[in-house]
Amino acid sequence: MRILFASGKGGAGKTTVTASLAKVWPREAIVVDADVEAPNVALFTDTTIESKTPVAMRVPEKITDRCDFCGECIAICQFKAVVKLGDRIVAFPDMCHGCGGCFAVCHTGAITEDRRELGRLESGTVLDGSVRFLMGRTRIGESMTPPLLRQEHARLNEMLTEMMKEDNILEEPDALLDSPPGVSCPAVTVTREADAILLVVDPTPFGFHDFKLAHQAFKPLGKPICAAINRAGAEGNEAGDEAVRAYCRAHALPLLAELPFERAAAEQYAAGLLLADLSPAWHERFVQLVHQIELTGKVHHRTRFATLVYHEQRWNASSASHESIVGTKRRSNVYNTSTIFCGNVVASDYSKCTFFLWSEERKKWFIFKTYKFAAFKCFSWAFSIFKVCFE
Repeated sequence: MRILFASGKGGAGKTTVTASLAKVWPREAIVVDADVEAPNVALFTDTTIESKTPVAMRVPEKITDRCDFCGECIAICQFKAVVKLGDRIVAFPDMCHGCGGCFAVCHTGAITEDRRELGRLESGTVLDGSVRFLMGRTRIGESMTPPLLRQEHARLNEMLTEMMKEDNILEEPDALLDSPPGVSCPAVTVTREADAILLVVDPTPFGFHDFKLAHQAFKPLGKPICAAINRAGAEGNEAGDEAVRAYCRAHALPLLAELPFERAAAEQYAAGLLLADLSPAWHERFVQLVHQIELTGKVHHRTRFATLVYHEQRWNASSASHESIVGTKRRSNVYNTSTIFCGNVVASDYSKCTFFLWSEERKKWFIFKTYKFAAFKCFSWAFSIFKVCFE
């Protein structure tokens, strides 16, 4: 399960919550700092960085004399990275979003390419080496973060796959993602890859306003959303706490925790220490929050996600032998993806496959075998089982 800790504004406490939850998380997980413009999870978690990988993006450098002024590159670029100025076509690499469309449509090959450095990805461990860690950091002066965030997500997928192979497990380990603040492109880019969202709420007038914006922005993505109030119970702010509670009730938004406003907690934070280590009471608050998040995520997995692990014996006509293929498929909205599974998994005329469908609710695998000619009937049976188990 990939849990995103987000907020409508900076300073609400999402990094503080993410770091403390990593300390008490009951299973193997990866902590991901996706706030690439100001990553700071490492300030609280005794981080060891083991690798640093530069990330760059392909961009147009200039338009050469081979250009025949067809205008295709201008038409395809939505961000005006290639424009016509007078009798020339000019490239602006800083405006490029890296789609590669201009290169694809230029039939004369007139566009020369360059690589724009976006930042770097850093990986290692946190909490005395007990938890794996991934962090993105933008280059100073770089204003565009979504391409770097997409690279960070790709690296996260690689790390999770490596962990599954190392531990010989079939279920993907958890990932705790510290989101960029706000509701702009960076936050939405990260939110799209999450299984569940925890909104950390600052119950001040500004914080409440931005919390509502975040809820309204993320709700159309179809992810389960829950909330936790940080700095609850501040003297004179009872109305702010109640406003958050009332909004959550009105929108059926689970309010999983209210972390109290305490001077000792502020001192712990200022010293760069985890709130989960402040006292047994604070430790228990985060343990209970983990439990509530698990319940929210379990509902999500039961109703929207399936993991399909398959072993395929595929006939290779050229070598007159069978090839053994093992892999996993994970798709959202499973009720509409049986044909995708059929198309990807049962891909040749003489395929013999064994499928394993994981039930999160029953904690067991359903096993069945099929040939391509029985694929649609067999998948119908498999997904009817999935509905019974997960609805």
